[in-house]
Amino acid sequence: MNTIFRAASFLLFASGVASAAVDFVDFVPITIQGDAGSIQSIEAYVECPGENTQVPNTMFTIEPGSEVGVSANLADLVVAEVADGGVLRFSWNPEVAFGASSSGVKITMPADQLRSVVAGGPRPFGMSEHNHKVQILEGFTSIDALEVFASSNTIVWASFNDVQSDLLVNIDNTPFPGGGHVHLKSAELKSLVVDERIGGGTVNANVDGSVDNLDVKGHVSFSLAAGDIKGGSVSSGEDNSLSLLRTNSTVSGVMTVDGTAQVRLHSCANVSTSGKAKCWDEFVDDKEPWEGYPPRFDHISGVSVQPATHEGTHTCEYTGSGQSLTAYLAVLLAVAMSFMVV
Repeated sequence: MNTIFRAASFLLFASGVASAAVDFVDFVPITIQGDAGSIQSIEAYVECPGENTQVPNTMFTIEPGSEVGVSANLADLVVAEVADGGVLRFSWNPEVAFGASSSGVKITMPADQLRSVVAGGPRPFGMSEHNHKVQILEGFTSIDALEVFASSNTIVWASFNDVQSDLLVNIDNTPFPGGGHVHLKSAELKSLVVDERIGGGTVNANVDGSVDNLDVKGHVSFSLAAGDIKGGSVSSGEDNSLSLLRTNSTVSGVMTVDGTAQVRLHSCANVSTSGKAKCWDEFVDDKEPWEGYPPRFDHISGVSVQPATHEGTHTCEYTGSGQSLTAYLAVLLAVAMSFMVV
């Protein structure tokens, strides 16, 4: 596989791509610390700097350009540095970020240089979401990986019309499910794998052409809004979590469905089921909910160009029971000590 797409509890969407340009008129260049020419991966997120700190919501825009560059809507908003392995990372500049009410970061890279993007970043257990948005504009040709931590409440718009290869969608909701969304439009794919590790995710994809092999597994709900399927498989996770496939597309080859997986197609003629797996050969209505899941195609918003900044702020805090990090660690310590008592 040449292209890997990872995500956490998310929605993967696609339709048309808007032609409007993003307005970066007031953006200020930010110096990249390190060898910008070595960058192949972008971590499009900024971690919370600590508990009870207020930081701006952020939009990251990644677009093809003649050279590597970073700019932001506020001077010195973030620190951009190149880590080992050619990874571009960001951290907040407290003097600017802690008083900002919106944030936007623009990254440009040559179309054939960028290989991977991490959107949202891992969310520490109990920590509030990052509230980041990421848009990857059309034109990149060599992206191998897109990893989305939707448990951090990340929203992603990505157009891969110039990438025609294999695509692995790996949904990772650890340490807990979140509310992220990914809007995707892709060129014809040789292979599309949708794999979720934990929790539950919804994937809606629009493929220009067909998918030679579709593989859906784990606790995921997958809808293909456009693009025919030549063959593949749908299977439940190791914990027998439910996988769902629904599409108006034609399945021209053989598709196997096993475990507790379920598919809903125009025709089940080419579908082989085993175990508790099911196939319904009926029209995929975009209004009728299916076993507690939302309507299938009426919420597809498409891959449209978004504003350059994300308005609002959020406070970094430990959620759940409302306990602080110190209290949370104290509880863990108490539990551990209880097992040591003879």
